[in-house]
Amino acid sequence: VRIPRGVHNGTTIKYPGLGDNFFNTLPRGDLYVEIHIQPHHKFAVLHGMDLEMSTDIDCITAMIGGDIEISGLDLKTFSINVPPGIQTGQGFRLKDQGLWELHGSTRGNLLVKINVTVPKVLNPEQVEMLTKISSTL
Repeated sequence: VRIPRGVHNGTTIKYPGLGDNFFNTLPRGDLYVEIHIQPHHKFAVLHGMDLEMSTDIDCITAMIGGDIEISGLDLKTFSINVPPGIQTGQGFRLKDQGLWELHGSTRGNLLVKINVTVPKVLNPEQVEMLTKISSTL
């Protein structure tokens, strides 16, 4: 069977003539397939056709800004310019990069949430440099 793009969890699709043919004297029945979508490790359905994903950035990029690359639902790569001072939980909206509408050409958005990561271990030189920077703030 062919599953059309844009189906949602719980959708039932009817395939006429693909059901049981136990009795050769009767026409073949219809096949009903109920769709159960497994959660994705990277994307979460926010609501409707919009998807959400998180991406980690290091604390230096969060402070001074910079470009990051993310991979969307179709494995297309996007370059996002992160502004200086971005905080965990803030994010970006990539228009028309979410789920497809069933039997349509409309697409939801992909919302990218930022998660700022802080290194757990620093060497003595890094600690010294950060201490100098900290004293100027």
